[in-house]
This record gives sequence, C-alpha cells and structure tokens, in this order.
Amino acid sequence: MDINIENLCLDDSQISFAFKKYRSIAAIMFVSPFGYPINIDYLNKIQKRFRVPIIYDAADTFANFDKKIIDNSKIFITCSFHPTKTLPANESGIIIAQKKYSKSLNGIINFGYTDLNSKETKSLGFNGKFSEYDAAILMANLDDIHNIKKKLFKNINYLINGLESNKFIKFQPLFGKTWLSLKLLIISNKVINFKIIYRKFKDLYRINIYKPWSYSPMHKHFFFSKFKRLSLRNTSFIEKRTFCLPFSIDYQKNDLDRLVSLINKNFYK
Repeated sequence: MDINIENLCLDDSQISFAFKKYRSIAAIMFVSPFGYPINIDYLNKIQKRFRVPIIYDAADTFANFDKKIIDNSKIFITCSFHPTKTLPANESGIIIAQKKYSKSLNGIINFGYTDLNSKETKSLGFNGKFSEYDAAILMANLDDIHNIKKKLFKNINYLINGLESNKFIKFQPLFGKTWLSLKLLIISNKVINFKIIYRKFKDLYRINIYKPWSYSPMHKHFFFSKFKRLSLRNTSFIEKRTFCLPFSIDYQKNDLDRLVSLINKNFYK
C-alpha cells in the first residue's frame, strides 16, 4: 500500500480498499519514518475494525510517543535502540505486546527455543538477546533523556528556522516541535539527481548524504517485485525528491550554520 504524502506513513485511505480487493490479509504493518509518532489509539481502532494483527514498526519512536496508552494496547510494537536512534543502546531493541505472546516472542529471539529445557526448536529464530552491556547504555541514556531531547529540540529547531523560508524544501508536520530524529530528511519540491548531489556534497563539502532507506523503494527490489500492490503514486513521487543528512546532538552552531548554508545554496534554483 502507498504512503501518505504528508507524513510518509501508511495511507489509511487504502486499507479498506485493500481488504475488499484481497480477502486473505495476514496483518497490517505501520511504519514510523524517522521517529514520526503514530497515534496508538488509532492503531488499536484499526486492529479492532479489520480484526487482523497490527504490527507497528516504531523504530525510532520510543522517545517520541506517549507510553501511558501502551498498557491496554493489543497491537505489536517494535522499537530500535540502534546508535542512529534518538535513544541509542548499542544493537538492541524492544518488542511491546500482550503478555500471552511472551513465550512465542521469547522463542523467536532465542534461536527458536520456546522451552529452554528442550533440545528442539519450535519455530524460526535468531539471537536477539539483550546483553548487560546494551542494558547499561540504555539505562545511562534513559537517565539523561531529558537533556538529550533538550539538545535535539534546540539544534533541530535552529536548522528548521534557517531552512523554513526555502520554498524548494519541506519537512514532515511538526518535525522539531513535537517529535525528534537523528536524521534530517530533506524533501525537495523538485526531482533531484541523487548521484550528482551525493558526489557534490561528498567531494566539495565532505558531507556524506544518503538515501533514506535504500536507492529504490521496496517494491522495486527483485525479491518484492512480484508482490501484489495497490497504487504507489506517492511513494514514487517521494523517492525522487528525498535524501538525508547526518545529524548529531553534539553539533555546534558553526556546524548547523554550514548545513543551512549548503542546503540553501543547492536548493534555491
């Protein structure tokens, strides 16, 4: 299904159409691009209406969404604590689900063993254990989350103030005001040649820009090329107009000024 052109999340207007067209739908996955928080109550209503599991890939959203409403949620929520996320803890993450699924999920993250006393695996699995090292980093960053968010709000809003007068680029709604990300997504109002911009930023400015997910959207990859799909007009529109800039909470004013200057210089034509 396609994305919403404004927030880059799953376009919910296509869900009803998909259920009418395809009878056997196993689940719906919603993705939070760059930490954009999707309302949990809304996802619970979608789950109740269509009666299929809802998987919420909230990769970089743990620091952004309201944890109070998760307790009564019936959906599956996954978050990442990768070093590129706003709440980093090495290579770890978290799965939030109803307690009745704990045995199955523990098996998946423990090589498929649902019973530690058994010598046989009951399902596919991998090594997803949460180490003491990961936990120590997570707890240290959780203790400092207020300062982390404060720095991010300050730096992101400084960038937005320097770029918001540029009519050739735009940001997702409320980015920098109510939610945060360690990735600065540039959405251009014109088609861009990423390879040319990449070489220019790398060779002239020594800045490694990158495509948000990969060089092409999922449906263009060979493995997914034969999957059923609805119209992906918005996806096709966005993929030709986006790239990301690296971002750090430790950027100084001169670093931010340089980013603003270079973006405006290259996107004012």
